[in-house]
This record gives sequence, C-alpha cells and structure tokens, in this order.
Amino acid sequence: MKIFKKFFSKLFFGITIIIFSISSVFSQVSEDQFNALFVLYITTDGDNWDNNENWDITNPDADVNSWYGVTVSEGNVTRIELNYNNLSGHIPSQVGNLTHLTRFEVGHNNLSGIIPSSISNMSNLERLRLHSNNLTG
Repeated sequence: MKIFKKFFSKLFFGITIIIFSISSVFSQVSEDQFNALFVLYITTDGDNWDNNENWDITNPDADVNSWYGVTVSEGNVTRIELNYNNLSGHIPSQVGNLTHLTRFEVGHNNLSGIIPSSISNMSNLERLRLHSNNLTG
C-alpha cells in the first residue's frame, strides 16, 4: 500500500509541474508578436500612456497577458484594447505581425499619420477602432 501511495504522490506532483509549465508557456508570445508590441509601445509614447501597467518591454519573457489592454490566448495576442489611453505618435507597420488579433482598439487617442496597410494581415480581426484620432489612409 505504501508503494502505491508513494507512486500516486509522485505522479500527482509530476502532473502538477507539467500543468504549471504549460500554463507558463501559454502566457508567452512569439518573438514577432513581442516585437510588434514593443514597437507599438515605443512609437505611441507608451511611457506617457494613462495606463501602461505591467508593460515590461525590456523583458522578452514577460507575461504579456498581464499587460494593460492586451489579451493573450493560446500563446497569441488576440486583443489590444487601448482606447482613451493617451497614445500619441503613429501606428507602426509591425502591428500587422499580430495576425491573431480579433480586436485592435486604439480609438480616442492622439494618433496621427497613415494607417499602415499591414493591418490587412490581421485576417481574424472582428473589431477595428481607430476613430477619434488624426489618422489618414
């Protein structure tokens, strides 16, 4: 009986470690996606956003899902919701690398310049909010 207890105890511990490891992996995103978020932060003056909570752009291993306005699902960035957040500057073309986005919402900010054509790479996009900025294109 002791052998079975020991075996199942070790098995349970092993399964717990595997589940924890899998959940950690899914909070990460690909290098392309991380870089797109990095460039978005830099080109829209992220240091001066009203809310930039947890945006640790210096750490490629950061838990991007904890970043304000970003949702990650199954290892991919699926939502960016940064309306009314004092973004200024321009939308970088690298946002087109966020091909799993279902929402890209940056309305009611101070963005200007041309809307990058790379947004057309976002084939899963369901909601695009760019209004109340000074964008063209």
